[in-house]
Amino acid sequence: PNPNSKPNPDILERDQTGLQTFTIDPPTSLDCDDAFSIVLLPNTTRARIYVHIANVAYYFNPKMNPDIWNVICERGATFYGAGFNWPMIPSNYANGICSILPGKATHVITCEFEYDWQSGDLQYLEYYCSRVISKNKYDYDKFDGILLELQHHQHHQHHQHHQHHQ
Repeated sequence: PNPNSKPNPDILERDQTGLQTFTIDPPTSLDCDDAFSIVLLPNTTRARIYVHIANVAYYFNPKMNPDIWNVICERGATFYGAGFNWPMIPSNYANGICSILPGKATHVITCEFEYDWQSGDLQYLEYYCSRVISKNKYDYDKFDGILLELQHHQHHQHHQHHQHHQ
């Protein structure tokens, strides 16, 4: 994709492209650097939650890309202002190659958890390098609506379950 992009051959990845991965960002954002996947475990009150963070290190090996590496080290962080941002990494990487955009395979670091929504217990499982494909890009309002729908559905199921066992 980019002649300056020389992936780091030392990184082993798991293929997680089959997960239903999504991002939650402002509608105009192209810099989607984190994503989520949630898998409900059958016949339980548990879900596997995957948090994916763009693996910028996959593309920026100091030995292979010393010029871009020096820019990153000079900037140190992305700065957000009113109506603009100054990315730590060059914008063609932040908004394109490294961004977790729908329909594009992206190299990420995945942190896996298991959550029990009945007890509220959240258990850390592991983290690893992987590759994902985002299926949806939600904005905050749209995702809030989805959560409200899920809560309503869960409450309705819980209520039916109680009536059935009385």
